[in-house]
Amino acid sequence: MKVDRSEAANGLLDYRDGILEGRLHLVNTNVRPVLNMALSVHLDDPLVPWRLSKDEAIRLISEDEPLGREIHLFHRLLTEYYPDASSVDLGLDALERGLGFRRLAKEWYASLEE
Repeated sequence: MKVDRSEAANGLLDYRDGILEGRLHLVNTNVRPVLNMALSVHLDDPLVPWRLSKDEAIRLISEDEPLGREIHLFHRLLTEYYPDASSVDLGLDALERGLGFRRLAKEWYASLEE
């Protein structure tokens, strides 16, 4: 899911060292419980995702599903970005995908209630 880069970059124009990394950390911290909640709906035992590492939980969602594509791409970009956090473009791409995953998960969950 594509997210407007202006949303992803919100607050980054006042650039200081660590702003992008901090924003990515915040999004990543928020993505994990969203991932686990989505998996809780998918799986027979809703507690399973909460017992897994993030990598194990991500592997439970197929990349063939839109939600799976977003979380796998976000995770790959985050893994590429964090060794040295030097590529602003890579950091913004990861931020965009993390926000896209959250938005897509929210839409998916709302569709379950319809």
